[in-house]
Amino acid sequence: MFHRLRSSLEKINPKIPADAIEEAIRKLTHSETPSLFENNRRFHKLLTDGVDVEYQTSERIVYDQVKLIDFTNYTNNDWLVVNQFTLIEDKKERRPDVVVFINGLPLAVIELKNPTAENATIKSAFNQLQTYKNGIPSLFPYNKILVVSDGTEAKSRNPNRRLGTLHALA
Repeated sequence: MFHRLRSSLEKINPKIPADAIEEAIRKLTHSETPSLFENNRRFHKLLTDGVDVEYQTSERIVYDQVKLIDFTNYTNNDWLVVNQFTLIEDKKERRPDVVVFINGLPLAVIELKNPTAENATIKSAFNQLQTYKNGIPSLFPYNKILVVSDGTEAKSRNPNRRLGTLHALA
């Protein structure tokens, strides 16, 4: 993750020195609280506003922001979609069906159920995501969207919402 992230941040923030990019990565990957919800909320602010950094030039200290995504030129971003992404955390292996990375950040997790399986329901897909949240919590502070599908119906949810149901995709 960090190689793609570092490379992307350098590309979309060409005027920011490497040590300030490293400072942004440290801030981005540092958890301030054990709460997944609060870490996700904190990341959302960093994603939308940028990561505050400071660095020294020959004349002065500069206060700047490292942007995590280039919202004006989307082709500057590094897009990667991984099928059956394997993570090992606390000696447990988990494999979400699809993870969408932008600039090395896992912004979407998609759980797909086989429509021919009898137990393939939206609820079972949703429950699988809950299992992933407990088993591989390091994946979820960065998520902006969770999607579940039983092969005929799909729903999504913004992980920043504490309550509420999944929303049907249009």
